[in-house]
Amino acid sequence: MKVVIPYRLDINNGYELRYAIRSMVKYFTPLSGVVLIGDKPKWYNGEHIQCQDNSPFKERNIVNKILGSPYEDFLFSNDDIFALKPFDETLPNYYSGTLTDAKVHGKYILRRDAVKSVYPD
Repeated sequence: MKVVIPYRLDINNGYELRYAIRSMVKYFTPLSGVVLIGDKPKWYNGEHIQCQDNSPFKERNIVNKILGSPYEDFLFSNDDIFALKPFDETLPNYYSGTLTDAKVHGKYILRRDAVKSVYPD
């Protein structure tokens, strides 16, 4: 199974991304590769799909990148997700319910509303 990571370059040239990928390689047992969608740090030499951000909403850009994945089955990840112990594709779904019912605070209210504007139901 591929790990798909939508990515936008940061000021640290993908420092967190490097360790997020390293943790997936170490602990995700059915890993068949990592696919970076979006920007690409100079050090990264894996599979990459170029995709530009064309929305002022971070979440919409992430959705557009994920929709550009050529794989139907994949593990969604990002540069803030680090595996800390072995796991496989039988992960439970930790999030259930609707966005309307989500209890969010601060800047996440705007992000939730941005996602709801794209996917209202």
